[in-house]
This record gives sequence, C-alpha cells and structure tokens, in this order.
Amino acid sequence: MVPTTKKIVHIFSLILLAGAITTLQPAQYDESALQIFSKIAPRLVLLSSKKSEVTERIDLCIVYETADAYTAERFGRMIQDNAAGGKITAHAQTVPIKHLVRCNNSQLVFFFNTSASVIQASLQQLSPSPITVAYNAKLLDAGVDISLFFGRSVMPYINLARLSAKKITFDEVILRVSKIYVEPTP
Repeated sequence: MVPTTKKIVHIFSLILLAGAITTLQPAQYDESALQIFSKIAPRLVLLSSKKSEVTERIDLCIVYETADAYTAERFGRMIQDNAAGGKITAHAQTVPIKHLVRCNNSQLVFFFNTSASVIQASLQQLSPSPITVAYNAKLLDAGVDISLFFGRSVMPYINLARLSAKKITFDEVILRVSKIYVEPTP
C-alpha cells in the first residue's frame, strides 16, 4: 500500500514537532557526573578553610537558569540524600540565577551551565566569598573556583589563583589528587 500525500505530510509534521520539542528541552546533564558532584561538593567545604564556618550543617546553594530548574531540584535532593545520616548534614537550596543574593550565606555555590558573562556578573554579587563550583569546567575561565576533570579518572579541577585571592585554602590531600587550573595568558 502506497502512503497518501496526507499521511506523508502528517508523518513529516510529527518528525518536525518532535525535533522542535527536543530543542526546547533543557540542557541534558550526565547522571553519573551529577552523582559525583553531589558527593564531592559538601566534602570540598570540609576539606577547605571554610570548614571553620561549619557547625552542624553545610549550606550549599545550587544556581540555575530557568531551563535547568528540575535538574537543580533533583541535584539538591541528591546532595541531601548523600549527606544524610552523618554528623554534619548538607542543606542544599536551589536558587534561580536572578536571585543569586540568596546564596550569600552559603559556604559553596554550584552553577549549572550558563554563559561566561553571566558567571562573571554573578560572581561579583557574592559576598562573603563562598567556594564556587561549576558543572562545566570551561567556566573556570570565567572565574569559578572548582569543577571536575573527567579523564581516565575523575578529579577536582581547581583554580588556585582564584582561591588564593579569596583567601580560601585546601588540605594537602585534595591538592595532591587534583588537577590545577592555570589561567591562560593573554
């Protein structure tokens, strides 16, 4: 049976609609990478000079663009689930990037993917200076402190120059297992 023109147009329209819906979906994040970030983020605070600010709870702030709201909420639950049952709990609040000032009392701020210009403007709004972590390691160029390097193994990718300027130090243990980011020379 030969499909009619009407059927072909209908099928073609469905394919175009599916493609349009796919492009409207928020950026996809690797589930394994999110799991790793959710376990490492609270520990970064405990392995840094920010540890002195922690009494019973680590305050983390997850910053997202509107398209990533669902993923940010899920990531916040991952962090809290991974930290449950320990002596120190992790409280993760999710905040749209336009309300970044809500993160000022956090020890760590996690950024989902966004543009470098948005990150640079956002970093100027944060005070006092928390540890900043980005999902995308390319945001280290924009001034973020830490990301993850995925190679044969997963290791923190640390911008030591930025952390030094903020007077944040890390234990030698984490520095030995990290990749050190070097800012490109102009």
